Amino acid sequence: MKVDRHSKIVELIGKYQIETQEELAEYLKRDGYKVTQATVSRDIRELKLTKVQGENGRQRYAVMQPPVVVYVVMADEHAPGVPRLQHCGKQSRIDRRTTHRFPPHAI
Repeated sequence: MKVDRHSKIVELIGKYQIETQEELAEYLKRDGYKVTQATVSRDIRELKLTKVQGENGRQRYAVMQPPVVVYVVMADEHAPGVPRLQHCGKQSRIDRRTTHRFPPHAI
């Protein structure tokens, strides 16, 4: 339920210029979610939403995603047959045949 609500929140702030927690709660209620202001406040904190300047010059909620660090599984020349991870830096496009996404804390 929480995951669904979080997904809906991300969808809503991408679709509308949502400026307040109350406005976000109203959109969620229209879509059938039973939320309180405290729930919306927690969700905003957990999703690490931020406010940015909207097209109308007013502040609105937005998702700020951290950069993805990409590693490639390579053959280790010093240990044939043993794969190793090679850091490839931050990338916006990922070739799924050769690279894997790992959160930085997992490495």
